[in-house]
Amino acid sequence: MTPDQINTLKDKLNSDKATALETSTPRMSVVQAIISELMKIEKKDRHHFRDFFISLKNELFQRGIPITNLSLDFFENIETLESFEEVSVVVKPKEIISEEAKVNDEKLGELQVEAKDLELENDSAKSDWFDTLRQMHESLREDLKALKQYFFLRLIYDNSAQYTPLILHESGRYFQPIAKKLHDAFNGGYDVKSIKEIQKELENNEFPKKNYIAILLLSSKINDEKGLDLTIEKIKNIIDKFESFENIAIKRTKDSLIRKDLLRSDQLDPFIDEIKYITSILLTNAEISNDEEKIIKSLFRHLECPILEYKVIKEGLSGSRVFEIQPSVQSSLN
Repeated sequence: MTPDQINTLKDKLNSDKATALETSTPRMSVVQAIISELMKIEKKDRHHFRDFFISLKNELFQRGIPITNLSLDFFENIETLESFEEVSVVVKPKEIISEEAKVNDEKLGELQVEAKDLELENDSAKSDWFDTLRQMHESLREDLKALKQYFFLRLIYDNSAQYTPLILHESGRYFQPIAKKLHDAFNGGYDVKSIKEIQKELENNEFPKKNYIAILLLSSKINDEKGLDLTIEKIKNIIDKFESFENIAIKRTKDSLIRKDLLRSDQLDPFIDEIKYITSILLTNAEISNDEEKIIKSLFRHLECPILEYKVIKEGLSGSRVFEIQPSVQSSLN
């Protein structure tokens, strides 16, 4: 595909996505048409549409709808002859490369391995973020089962630098057990800052130039629209100081974290919307996970009722659960 063709298809897919998600209940026929369109893309062009697929998958996930017939792997591991030749010049002298234009498949494989190793070496700092996240998740695994109103964020200041774990919390949010776990896991090599503290650092131009894997801990903002707007404005200011950011959702897993367990998005507006409904709706029970709570609050975010009551109707062997959810009578009367 030419650059113009790629941009044209991106525009069409974004338009179709807006149509599919313009109502509270996604139009699945349009979603399926988008997926079919993506699956027609030739392998060499798929990586151009990786970010679009991540955005679509995350927005559907927030509404409790998974994409099961297409995965992120479809858009990754793209190796072209152009990139191979470019790396070959670095790996081997010119005279060897000219001879190896006629080499057999075995030697070609050797060159590809060397190219891959070189890529991993140059990309070691970039991959450090996942190692940091995995270690944080492993150390906090038990705490996360009960923890609510939190987000994992990747805050990127310099893409070549290492990552520091960060607890970013609202004032008054209890975080001490998490801090102790991270202290033990990283031998004290982590930061703890309140949103208010970072705001002051920004005002005094003292903000540390670091990359962070942050766990953001927020407080409930039921019937506190002013407080919610103030918190969101501060979070936006913090994110704006970084080169880029990602909101990272982690699928429920009993094993060590792998990259396929992550749902990543660099879209700010959906993240801010998620903060709004996560902090402004209260669920009266505490038996569900943070991810289940996010999905339920997402589905009921347009309901003018800040308190929801629910009970578990049925549980499946795979871990799936059926909920009965209704607005709180007390809340409705108020």
